[in-house]
Amino acid sequence: MVLRNYPTPPTLTTQTGKGAFAGGDTTKMRLAKASEWNFTYSYTEDQAAQDKIFSDIEFNLIPNPSAEHWRYQPRPFQ
Repeated sequence: MVLRNYPTPPTLTTQTGKGAFAGGDTTKMRLAKASEWNFTYSYTEDQAAQDKIFSDIEFNLIPNPSAEHWRYQPRPFQ
């Protein structure tokens, strides 16, 4: 089957993030657990037989300051 145009990309429909239980006996244990989150998301897609969906999720990345995108963008919180 020949595709005559690009397919519509997947669309994020919902996302939720909930902190994991941050209990523990010591402050060190509570702080270690405080950064743990459960992230859930769903999406819609119009998939052809040969299509596969792959997703990578990354949080709190520090942008490369020499990257072209960041060169001319305002940098709040700095």
